[in-house]
Amino acid sequence: MKNVLLFVVAAIILWWFFKDETPTAKESEPTPNYSISVEHGQNTLPAETKALTDEEYVQSLNSIWDAKQLDKVDGFPQYEDYRNSLDTVLDLMNRVTKSGSFPKVEKLKSKFQKSKKYQDAVNGHLKYGQPISKSDLTVPCEYYLEANMNDPSSLDIISSQIEGQSKNGWLVLVKYRGKNAFGGLVVNVTQFELQYNETAKVYDVINAN
Repeated sequence: MKNVLLFVVAAIILWWFFKDETPTAKESEPTPNYSISVEHGQNTLPAETKALTDEEYVQSLNSIWDAKQLDKVDGFPQYEDYRNSLDTVLDLMNRVTKSGSFPKVEKLKSKFQKSKKYQDAVNGHLKYGQPISKSDLTVPCEYYLEANMNDPSSLDIISSQIEGQSKNGWLVLVKYRGKNAFGGLVVNVTQFELQYNETAKVYDVINAN
């Protein structure tokens, strides 16, 4: 019964989040209270219910927050989506606290913002971004090689491999062929470390050896 109440109670915050900010004649009339229901970690459409107490908001918001998890697509962690999903919950909480006196919700919001879960999401996004494909990481390595080779036109990529993550960013191993200072073709292997540039929305090579 407790779980049913949590699911039923949950969509009021979502209603505030998605409703039109510009009042209309219809919206100026008294509106029913809503709750947010949570199913498989997703916020669903609102359902009518009774007015919520501070404690009921806290229980519902805890359920929503716990449901948010870091997903992977083609092996790449979706840090940006993860961070955005947590920011959405924080925004919902802001709307609740602005609508009335909800000290427990305010305290919970502060707890969420300082939590390891949220800090990991933010730091993960800042360091690793959210690559769509392997080329998002390998192409910057190729540009780096071309800019630092004796004969950029001789560059021939043999293979490239995503090795994983360091504490600073992504690790990419590139095997390539190119001309040395004497004009002879040689094969080299370079490990690159790349960090996400949130401003430019690209990956920068921060180390190559």
